[in-house]
Amino acid sequence: MKNQDAENIVERMIRYYQEKGMAFTNNRLLVAAKLWELDEYVDAVDLWILLKEEQCSISIGCVYLNLKLMVKLGLAYVKKEDRQFLFRINPAA
Repeated sequence: MKNQDAENIVERMIRYYQEKGMAFTNNRLLVAAKLWELDEYVDAVDLWILLKEEQCSISIGCVYLNLKLMVKLGLAYVKKEDRQFLFRINPAA
């Protein structure tokens, strides 16, 4: 994925959060950046573990919330396999 794609995702996220009266926090950027870096379907818990391994101070709830918001924005996809939800960045966002 190109840097321009990443910038577009961040800009859309910032705009969405501002419209909703929400702050654009570092944690939101971390979740989006890690999902962008992986560029494959990943479970929220696995994403959280990867962030924790990088010494990011983030809760599992924060990861879930931000993934849900990214899906709502069209910046990420979600699919259900068995009883598990998997998330992936939307490269066309």
